[in-house]
Amino acid sequence: MTSLAEAAAGMALVLAFVLLGTARLRTMTVLAAGQAAMVALAIAARHQPIAAAVLFVASAIALPLAILRLPASESDGAARAPAPRLWIVAVGALLVLLCLPLAASALPFALLLIAMLLIATHRHPAMRVIGLLVMQDGVALAASSAGAALPALVVAVLPLVPALALAAAQARASDERRAP
Repeated sequence: MTSLAEAAAGMALVLAFVLLGTARLRTMTVLAAGQAAMVALAIAARHQPIAAAVLFVASAIALPLAILRLPASESDGAARAPAPRLWIVAVGALLVLLCLPLAASALPFALLLIAMLLIATHRHPAMRVIGLLVMQDGVALAASSAGAALPALVVAVLPLVPALALAAAQARASDERRAP
């Protein structure tokens, strides 16, 4: 792994920790887009530009813009979101420390674990979609770190699950607007 790839993957992990302590959906969406951009940079630094471009367009641009387009009643989860808790960040830090002996797979594995914490600790459906985006970034980084063949890597970076979850959240929001 090159130094640029390591630095970008490390920055993605730092952004994941910041996501754990964030309660506003707009802020989480911008942070998740930045994290996807860092993962795309790490993949590009490993000489896989096509996969990096697919990940950047899908996870750093298209899905965050779609999340931000949710109706105001669905997109403003700050009033209902739990206050940031220090123990969540402490648990995440402990999980990252447990991942350190895993060498090249440590950072992607840590991203996957933090994504699970994001999904488990946020009730708002759009925030759970952001957790799925973080999980998708971890899968893409793991595929890139393992030296996956290009077709397998392109499939790994396609954010199908987050896109489906976002579609479900948007459908639910439109149903709630139509209900009397």
